Amino acid sequence: MTGDEAAVLPEGCSTVAEVFEYGQCHALALALHARTGWPIVGLHSSKLGDTSHYLVRRPDGLLVDVRGTRTEQEVLEQWDAGYPGFYTVRDYQAVHLWAEVQRDDMEDPADVWPLAQQTAARLAGAEQDRPKSSSLTQAAASTPGPGSALEALLPRLEADWMTPESKVRLLRRTAENLSSYMADRLTQAENLERAAAAYDERGLDDLAGSMRREAQRVREDADRDEAEARALNDVAAELVRP
Repeated sequence: MTGDEAAVLPEGCSTVAEVFEYGQCHALALALHARTGWPIVGLHSSKLGDTSHYLVRRPDGLLVDVRGTRTEQEVLEQWDAGYPGFYTVRDYQAVHLWAEVQRDDMEDPADVWPLAQQTAARLAGAEQDRPKSSSLTQAAASTPGPGSALEALLPRLEADWMTPESKVRLLRRTAENLSSYMADRLTQAENLERAAAAYDERGLDDLAGSMRREAQRVREDADRDEAEARALNDVAAELVRP
């Protein structure tokens, strides 16, 4: 089944809002993310220890879910229900949502994927209203802060109180962390690819393709981690070279 086929409401639901307001909000967020590249966000409650709702953030900062486009404050006012501060908006990777699905902690988006795609197309608007460089948006959403790891370390590496030995330890420790992140990302990508194969067997080609694209983005992140770890180790080697 693909997004081009007629989408129907699941049994027990009489409106699209019923489908995507709560139980399958993550399916709509994933469909919007796949269509536009807009980063996924969630309403997290530290009191509940859980994330109750997923949306996407447009380049102009507005949030989008089945209710349409609203400001962050308007969304929080709806969900806080008279208890300001009960929820905060957090950034999420698509791979996080897929992992939750694979653990059976969230409902399978495949159950409503055609409807999610149809609704995402309506919410995203006309083609000309979409971001012109979605790949750049995705890259920005998946990068924790501006610049490389080495750039982030420069203020400490250039500090007068840092000895050469301390600089080498810092560089190598950061490189080890990046290598660990790389391994975790590769495991995530493999899990996504296995899940995509399972969707292929069910004839859900479009959903499988979306998962494979996400796996590819995760692998690209792993490649970046590997390159940065190598660069940090190279700098460390230069510092210890006589």
